[in-house]
Amino acid sequence: MRGWLWGVLLANGDAELIFSFDSSANQLFNFDFSAQLIMTLGAGIKLEITVSNTDNKDFDCSWVLHSYHPVNSLADVRVKGLAEKNYLDNLENHAVKTQHDDVSFPAEVDRVFPVVENELEIAGAPNIFIRHHNCPSVVVWNPGANAANIADIGAGNEQDYICVERGAVLAEKWNLLAGETKSAWVEINEKKLLM
Repeated sequence: MRGWLWGVLLANGDAELIFSFDSSANQLFNFDFSAQLIMTLGAGIKLEITVSNTDNKDFDCSWVLHSYHPVNSLADVRVKGLAEKNYLDNLENHAVKTQHDDVSFPAEVDRVFPVVENELEIAGAPNIFIRHHNCPSVVVWNPGANAANIADIGAGNEQDYICVERGAVLAEKWNLLAGETKSAWVEINEKKLLM
């Protein structure tokens, strides 16, 4: 396994960080692949992931871009754009349920929403808008009171953030043919982005 990191200051003042990783088949991954994450940081954030199958056999690739978003009030924050969509409840062995309103966080939440093409909004302080390309899955998570049992979070710290992650998981994972490359991106901004 080999990895690289380099950065560039763009003409518009944004910073671009590029993380690259090459892996030969090993105990963790039994196939050859390379992956790259480009983070563009400015007034907003853009995360672009690219995975290449450098092996001679196909493989499946499941991934999410883990985005932890600050919130002023966990009791008041809402995730808009998921109402009336089905989700898999990770707290109940992937039971299929329907989200009837905006997602709120009265207790622990761990949900996977498949087939979400629209932009999402985290309505709170600050308001955050999330749009994507080629990221069909949405994971929404906050540990609630269970944070006390998670060593790197701790009791009470769940009040300061929520996770709204875009990616391709479970039935939506990528199948990469030998030699194939796929890419996706997420943009996160405090202003509504034009589609």
